[in-house]
Amino acid sequence: MGKINASHSSYCYDSMLKRSDDKYLRSCSRIEPIDDPNEDDYDDDDDDDDGENEHEQQSQRTRPAVWRQEKLDEELGHRASGTSDDERETRTIRYDLPEILERIDENRLMYRAEGNANIVLSLSDNKHVLRMRKSTVECQEGKADSNVDLRRFVKYSQVIASQFSPCYVPAPKLAHLNTYNLQAFNERLRCFRPAMRLGKEIRELDGILYPDVAFLPKWLYPARVRDLSQDSKISSTPTTTHYQTYCVEIKPKQGWLAYEFCDNIPLPPEPLSNGGGDLRKCRYCLHQYLKLQKKSIAKISKYCPLDLYSGKPVRVLQAVKGLIGAPQNNFKILKNGKVVYDDKREKSMFNRILREMFPRDGRTKDERSTIFMNLIKEILLKDFTTNDEHCDRKLLSIKKDRKKKDKNQLHERACNPVNQQFLPQSCALRQILDVQLLVKSSISTIDPSKLNKSRSDPYSYIDEIYEKYLTYQEDALYDGRGSSRTTWPNGSFCAEYLSEEEQYQLGATALDCSIMITFRRLSGAEESSLTDAARNHIVSIEGMKFIVNVTITDLDPKSHKHYAKYVEQLASSASVGNDPSPFSRCCAFGRCTHYGQTMGNKVVTFTDQQLEDYQDCTFFTRKEILRVHQRFHEASPDLVPVIMTEGQASTIQVPRERIERLPELVENPFKGRMCEAFSRDGDGNLTFEDFLDLLSVFSEQAPRDIKVYYAFKIYDYDRDGFIGQSDLLNVITALTRNELSLEEHQQIAEKVIEEADVDGDGKLSYLEFEHVITRAPDFISTFHIRI
Repeated sequence: MGKINASHSSYCYDSMLKRSDDKYLRSCSRIEPIDDPNEDDYDDDDDDDDGENEHEQQSQRTRPAVWRQEKLDEELGHRASGTSDDERETRTIRYDLPEILERIDENRLMYRAEGNANIVLSLSDNKHVLRMRKSTVECQEGKADSNVDLRRFVKYSQVIASQFSPCYVPAPKLAHLNTYNLQAFNERLRCFRPAMRLGKEIRELDGILYPDVAFLPKWLYPARVRDLSQDSKISSTPTTTHYQTYCVEIKPKQGWLAYEFCDNIPLPPEPLSNGGGDLRKCRYCLHQYLKLQKKSIAKISKYCPLDLYSGKPVRVLQAVKGLIGAPQNNFKILKNGKVVYDDKREKSMFNRILREMFPRDGRTKDERSTIFMNLIKEILLKDFTTNDEHCDRKLLSIKKDRKKKDKNQLHERACNPVNQQFLPQSCALRQILDVQLLVKSSISTIDPSKLNKSRSDPYSYIDEIYEKYLTYQEDALYDGRGSSRTTWPNGSFCAEYLSEEEQYQLGATALDCSIMITFRRLSGAEESSLTDAARNHIVSIEGMKFIVNVTITDLDPKSHKHYAKYVEQLASSASVGNDPSPFSRCCAFGRCTHYGQTMGNKVVTFTDQQLEDYQDCTFFTRKEILRVHQRFHEASPDLVPVIMTEGQASTIQVPRERIERLPELVENPFKGRMCEAFSRDGDGNLTFEDFLDLLSVFSEQAPRDIKVYYAFKIYDYDRDGFIGQSDLLNVITALTRNELSLEEHQQIAEKVIEEADVDGDGKLSYLEFEHVITRAPDFISTFHIRI
């Protein structure tokens, strides 16, 4: 079956290059079966009648299975209750397999990310992603080096989805890439791909289509904005809010100690197993040794999966903090579908993202970071069957590690075991751990030889599991216990229907899965128009409300070779960790930097830690920060000390009149509004940190969306969240310096509102303002102050 599917992809690629453009376009518009039984005898000139007869014969052969699936769907559909139509459309697991491929034109695709086996491409509609299998570049052109039947993957997705709550796992579809030249398509992707991944490329035209979980599903949006695209583009029905959609990807990894209850895994060599080392470590922490030796990582992460799975709030916070500090391939942040923070970006980018996420709220960098980590913690532990929108969570904080030099050795740290009772039953972490534990419970009794019984077809076991799954569903319908056995959790399915080897394969899928946490801040107006089902997805923290969603992805089946690789990797990691000498010189949890004391007559304005913090929170270099302080000191030498402590930088205020007299601001018609927009109390008096923020936003390095946000805030004179006619009159007066008459001012303001006011309410919302201002060619150059 897999060979037929791979041949189909190869045939499409080889033959398309030989066809004329017109004939190729006609073939793309035709809907073809996924797996044509007469594919080897396929004739490009077959008429439509033959195709219809063949399709009818195929339908006759599959009718009993289809009837069985329809019967199951009908029965399960009657049992779905308590959800809206929109939610049911998103959450319901589909049990019937599609008979046709959904065709995707190459011009609709953009590179998103990739792993070892797949490339992820996002569609231009911001609603779906296409996962394409990769093959080595050296293989024969147009031929894949693995025979993989993607229909099996779709079958398997139904089986693995039954182990989770329906809201966590999206339903995939089969898709086909329409491209005239696959090699040219690969070349177009190369410039976006990591250099380490270029050894493989797309050689098969078939892929799997998933909902794009970097965005919230439509049913979670307020009623008035459900028809809007989620990338903040303007439409005929604009929203008054301007909050962005963020998505955090976390790979939680294995949730128990490496050698816990795994009797048939060979222990590492002496002396680690006899007291010379510590086996009380999880698989992830042990594997850090091996990665460091191979130089695939620069430093060992603080993250421990057992902290994440513990369910204890402080330990979960510690895990999230460890992921942020050393993302490796286990932590990413996306903004409106684009990766903005991962292991390839500096830590300063994370702090900039937090400033965009919580704009100008008077909080420090550490406070924003604490709010973000608490938000992720609450979402990970949330039960989406309950409504706790009015429960404003108390912030928890964790102390900084002040003794990095003494306590950051991985050899001195033991991973603390997990107690499942602290994890809520319905949260995503608990359900992932429950599936992972299938590996732990079966690995001691598994027969490795049974996993290798079909070496030529590494995924043949999926067919057997799927048949058992259908049998399980039928039994659940007709034995009188169906109502309790067709909903999560389906532990009885694994225990009663699957062999130990099949349970292992199912559990291994969850070892490398990903949790996608998508969230967006809500305004008061939006909250009132949410459905009851959507209100279960609200998380409140520090007076802010977020609409959130959690999806579990990367639930791909593992081949029969997984067990051997699992054992080999575990033994290699423990063996490398047996010798602490290579790692005793490494700061296991980060970079230890020792700063020397300033000597001689040189005056130190800030400590190195202060400069590092300011650099993380702004778009300035250290030299530019010192230059900003010099300007601030010149504005008021009697108030601003040459050497500033952290407390003085946030408390000593310079009157706005002195700030406005600085050379950089004296000629600016909006200098007063700028001071008011950046002052903490709104009166225009600025502390050094306020002044630093002001010049940072007006620097060349500041991104466009931040500049737009503050431009809107500056032009909103009456601070009502809109730019009305009175605001525009003030802006026009400031720009023209009273050179025009009041009547001319009025005409200009009316003209601006007429052209930019999409919803006709007589004022400009943020989205309407953004739509206009970002198309002004000189906006970036004029919204700039050089120091």
